[in-house]
Amino acid sequence: DMLFVMNELAGLSAVNALPGCEDATPETVEAVLEENARFCSEVIAPLNFTGDK
Repeated sequence: DMLFVMNELAGLSAVNALPGCEDATPETVEAVLEENARFCSEVIAPLNFTGDK
């Protein structure tokens, strides 16, 4: 799970403390990851169907 990796291993809280990165909260990062997953499943994944034929 990317959210776990970013929170626990990459130190998202330390990144959030940097100047200019105050908006990189766990909630914001989670929302971005969820939208990315939705985009990949709805837009990118169907493209593979044509290539798999």
